[in-house]
Amino acid sequence: MTMDVNSLALYIHELRNQCAYSEAAVGLLNQSLEQNSGVGVFFAIQNLMTSAAQVSRLLWPQKQKAKDRGELLRKTLQLPAEYDLHKEQIHNFWDQADSRTDKWISGTKEQKILFDFVGQISTLEPQPAIANIYRAYDLETKTYYYRGEAFDLQAIITALANVNHRVVQAHEQLFPDQNKAQSPDQEKANPTADTKEK
Repeated sequence: MTMDVNSLALYIHELRNQCAYSEAAVGLLNQSLEQNSGVGVFFAIQNLMTSAAQVSRLLWPQKQKAKDRGELLRKTLQLPAEYDLHKEQIHNFWDQADSRTDKWISGTKEQKILFDFVGQISTLEPQPAIANIYRAYDLETKTYYYRGEAFDLQAIITALANVNHRVVQAHEQLFPDQNKAQSPDQEKANPTADTKEK
């Protein structure tokens, strides 16, 4: 597949935006953890997962007609076909959200469940089954649980930072004048490979 420069530039620009959104989400997550704000923690993670899903869909599309686009973008960014963001659970994070919630609720009737928990799950007695966790963030393992699925949040953050590093380089080549004019505040908004969750 070939792609004209303008189309490629638009895809790279959108990837750059999603990476910037993910960096903002990580900042909010760290702030919320410091303030012991459970609502802030889950709001930040929800936004982080939304950006991760968008990046996953752009770079590793599942629909056949979009596979060439994904392959070309990965080649441009020198990303491997197998990657931490290339996972079905990330790609489909929001798909059929209502029916998946219905399924979780009906499947956990009369079970001991964990809902909106921030802390160390290892300290809970009895230990909840992953399938019975609706929403939780484990501070010890940096694992996010949602509707019975576990997500390695630190791996997702690291993967997004790596994608961003490559996207910024491509963006600088495609938009040299724009990058020269970028303000210091805008530069700080770009996530880097040093992004770490506290």
